[in-house]
Amino acid sequence: MTDLTIPATTVPIDSRPLDDEEAPKSASETPPSEQASSATSPPDTVTTPTDPRTSPAEPSISNEGTNPPDPFDDHVMGYPKMAARMGLIPETAMFRRFGGLNARNLLYFQCELAEIEDELKELDWENHKSTAGKKNMYARDYYWLEAATAKRDGDVRQIGLVLKMREMLKEYSMHIVLIFRCVVADAMW
Repeated sequence: MTDLTIPATTVPIDSRPLDDEEAPKSASETPPSEQASSATSPPDTVTTPTDPRTSPAEPSISNEGTNPPDPFDDHVMGYPKMAARMGLIPETAMFRRFGGLNARNLLYFQCELAEIEDELKELDWENHKSTAGKKNMYARDYYWLEAATAKRDGDVRQIGLVLKMREMLKEYSMHIVLIFRCVVADAMW
């Protein structure tokens, strides 16, 4: 059978260094007259168990009452450290939605898209009545619109406007989806 007892060490109660006179003595070094008086006086030391994995000369160090090391010490204080913390602990990340600015941005997109829409309607009618090239086919066959050339049709304004509209709608739609997600997320909280 193995002995599972932990050896004990004597640790001073107060943290000041002990002089040779104050150092605890083993029972064999203490005279019998002092042994009897020490039983009635309060002890100067406390006996605590020692961790068997540490050497007897090395006192075990407890981290109780101290903070663990900061995992972000290698980041500069400010945005770098804050971003690192948010990356490691995503639930600590909070960002302002800028709801008013996002709404304003969408309104500007709507104005620009409304202008493009009006211009396209005008060009549709203008090209529908035109006898130049294949312009009168633009409204019925996208192939002719896409294949428009300045040489054959006189200008390529409509296809340019369509391509501009696509890019603008792509951006506008992306912003609408993001705003919608924010509104839904806010409603869930």
